[in-house]
Amino acid sequence: MEFVKGHGTENDFVVLPDPDVRLELRPGAVAALCDRRRGLGADGVLRVARAGALRAAGVLADIPDGVDADDWFMDYRNADGSIAEMCGNGVRVFAHFLATRGWETRSSYVVGSRAGARPVTLHRADGFRADVTVDMGVVRDLGTSTVTVAGRVFTGLGVDVGNPHLACV
Repeated sequence: MEFVKGHGTENDFVVLPDPDVRLELRPGAVAALCDRRRGLGADGVLRVARAGALRAAGVLADIPDGVDADDWFMDYRNADGSIAEMCGNGVRVFAHFLATRGWETRSSYVVGSRAGARPVTLHRADGFRADVTVDMGVVRDLGTSTVTVAGRVFTGLGVDVGNPHLACV
């Protein structure tokens, strides 16, 4: 299996080029790849494919609004193997991968995700680093919520930019 390890703002990803959608990304296999002791170690897996190929393979039931079948689609999986809607740092790593491979030569284009179309602009890229901006869309306020970590309760503001976050200060 061919892969690339990518890093974006302290998140790291296993990038799997799979334009023909031949890989079956089972949750257990993704979790094993992302395991930091026994695998490659990563916050998630980014499969690189076209939206139409993912739909044809049955990975996507429908192509999200604003995404065309020919658009690159970031099939993102969390480190536990679950399917995720979107990851802002991940889409920047994804765009850098496309540029360094020569698979995408435009400086501005749409990357598809389960959260919808994400316009990206590649300002600069080489084999080691890139400057990429992403339009994450409208931030939705999800209200106050709590989370318990190691027995401690934290209160924060829930926000959604395609994937839910809880911001605790």
